[in-house]
Amino acid sequence: MASTGQIVQRPVKIDFHIHSAASAHKDGQKVKDGTVENIGVLFEKLEEYEVNMVAITDHDCFDYSIYGALRSKVDNARFLQRVLPGVEFTVSFKTNEGSKPIHVVTIFDDRDEEAVKRISTAIPFKDGKPNYDDGNAFTEDTYWGIIRDIGLDIVAIAHQKNSPGSARTRTNDANSVGEDLYNKFLFVEYFEAYEYKNRRNELFNRSYAYTHDQQEQLRFITGSDCHVWSVYPNYDTQPNQADRNYAPTYLKCLPTFKGLAMAVTDISRIKTVPSFFSGSTKALGGIEITLGGENITIPLSPGINAIIGDNSIGKSSLLNALNRFDGVKPTAKRGQEKYLASVGLSLRTTIPDGHVLCFDGQESIRETFAKLSVGKARKQLDKHFPAPIKPAPYKLYAMGQFNMYLQALRRSCEYQEALASLYEYVIPAERPLEAPESVTFDKGIKLDDSSPHSGLINDITASRIQLSNAATLHEEVLTDDDKKDFDAALAALVRITGRHQKVVSRIHLDGRVANKVEEAVTERETAQNQVVTDAHKSQAEYQHSIDRIGGMVADAVMHERRLQDFSFDFETMPVTVDPNPVGDLQFVCKLGVDAITPKLLSSLIDGLIGKHKSLDTLTSSYESVIDAINNYPDGEEDPLSVLTTRFESALDEKLQLAKSIIREGDDVYNELSQGYNAQMYFALMADSSVGDGIYIVDQPEDQISQKAIKETVLREFRDIASSRQVILITHNPQFIVNLDVDNVIFIGKKDGALCIRSGALEYECDEYSMLETVAENIEGGLDTIQRRMKRYEKAG
Repeated sequence: MASTGQIVQRPVKIDFHIHSAASAHKDGQKVKDGTVENIGVLFEKLEEYEVNMVAITDHDCFDYSIYGALRSKVDNARFLQRVLPGVEFTVSFKTNEGSKPIHVVTIFDDRDEEAVKRISTAIPFKDGKPNYDDGNAFTEDTYWGIIRDIGLDIVAIAHQKNSPGSARTRTNDANSVGEDLYNKFLFVEYFEAYEYKNRRNELFNRSYAYTHDQQEQLRFITGSDCHVWSVYPNYDTQPNQADRNYAPTYLKCLPTFKGLAMAVTDISRIKTVPSFFSGSTKALGGIEITLGGENITIPLSPGINAIIGDNSIGKSSLLNALNRFDGVKPTAKRGQEKYLASVGLSLRTTIPDGHVLCFDGQESIRETFAKLSVGKARKQLDKHFPAPIKPAPYKLYAMGQFNMYLQALRRSCEYQEALASLYEYVIPAERPLEAPESVTFDKGIKLDDSSPHSGLINDITASRIQLSNAATLHEEVLTDDDKKDFDAALAALVRITGRHQKVVSRIHLDGRVANKVEEAVTERETAQNQVVTDAHKSQAEYQHSIDRIGGMVADAVMHERRLQDFSFDFETMPVTVDPNPVGDLQFVCKLGVDAITPKLLSSLIDGLIGKHKSLDTLTSSYESVIDAINNYPDGEEDPLSVLTTRFESALDEKLQLAKSIIREGDDVYNELSQGYNAQMYFALMADSSVGDGIYIVDQPEDQISQKAIKETVLREFRDIASSRQVILITHNPQFIVNLDVDNVIFIGKKDGALCIRSGALEYECDEYSMLETVAENIEGGLDTIQRRMKRYEKAG
């Protein structure tokens, strides 16, 4: 059952569009059973569907007896708590295409019983039917004349069967009057809400409001438009599509006319699901105090609770005592305890351990975040950043591309080295011997190079280790298919490694055989050289020189053929970031670069060599590489190793972790680092990932402009309240009326003694009205209330 107390504990389920037999002049036999005698049928259906607040709104008429009969059921109801008087008026509006009638569901304040009775007689009738003055409708002037004659405040709801943006307008829909007049309805806030029934329209309604920037002006509620009570909430005996898609509306308000008026002036109070509060278990149900010897419980809403009152009245002292003076300096604590005792106030209970998420006292936000780079502020920011990006995959990709360049550069150096090894050899005019007199030995054996295969094996082994580690590290999220794919990939890598290991083993075996052959040949050649003639020795040297020169030329040709005019040309690998949205901010963990690109790698290499130097892959030699590298270290013999080490260091620097806070496309992280913005702080507190628990803040308006409060901070406080209970102290009417707090606690003095009033904004009792309390005790409160409620008091 919805709350009838001072604050809203549960939402109110409403239906303000039900017809009775009084609509027979328009609906005929369809409503024949909607009589006083059958009011029990409607009441039982309303109880079955747990409806809390209703109105019977007949076409251009009001049957007080039916209204009174249903209202009399409230006292014995489980769920029904309020029956409001209402009429569905047909009002014509002048357009360029003539008069257009619109159905306006009009709900009246029920506090003046005599005025409610006047509704029936204030509507002109003739021959049992409404006496329209514009065809089948009342003119706008006549409608307002009727409202003035009745003298009650109203809430006006335009009936809207189709979505406002629908190209197909329906007769009597508000948007049937044309775009110009419809926009006038919006901008002058003519109607409190627009009613629909088909649930499918909700998405289109919200989309229209967003695309036309009318989220605040366009408030939508649903109504059953029930004509046959026995089949409530259906329209007729046979359910139609709209009946099947009907979703009731829930309001976050007290079940009163003023509660309705407050709800339809704030979009956040209207939903088609009964969920307005966070449901956090770390919430305080009330503040139990003893005041002047009397035990009092101040109820707290699970949403936003605002404490107001004069300066030095004890608001901050009460909050600190509620939090057991945690974080309060001893001197201040003694002073506040002394003050509370002097006014006869003591707390019987305090907030349980672990229930407070954060307590921001006066000036604490500004003081704490004056230096963002240290302490609490840094920790506060860090809560919102997503997990850091791992640079390893990007480094591996970049180093893989660099190694291809390095391979091409090494081939150039080897080619230049092969050319440098060539020397001038004068071939004798004639051979030392016409024919060999003995064996000439040639020990040169050409073996395959195993290093490319070994390099491949090493890289694949590293990949296998990484894949295996990934499978183990993320085992809890792997599906059966994932595990099969991992096993298949690892098995494939093992097979590749095995094939190339066989090649390496064969080459090594060939090398060992060649070594043995060379040893044998060398031994035999040494022995023979002891006995051959000088002429034969010259012949052998001649043959060796020819073979040596031929081998060098062949080697140079082979290296020349392997030359590659290399430049980086590969697919860009973007750095994937996963921002964490917090209000209008995006918290981003990133790397120093946005992507691994050919341009990036080229620029890294350019940064390692001197001006006007180059490391091309066609003409570079080891000497030219040494000459090109900046500050080449003494004693290093392999310039390509030096280049690799420095490139990897430069890449690591580029891939260092970085953080950004993006607002409206700009990175404001450095700006925040120079001085924390309190406005930004509330955006961070709105992030549900900060944690659960009560958020307490003393004067959140400090250091923030009125414009910023209106445009961003109030929205952020609503977001904060969506995941936790909020208790705040404020002197700013925007933080009460425009924020539409769920509970106001006023601490003041009456006859020299401390007094406390509390309740929802719409709460009224014999002693006080919360809206009047706000108006009287908050500077600017009356103006703020009047601006919000300007559509509410139409009768005046």
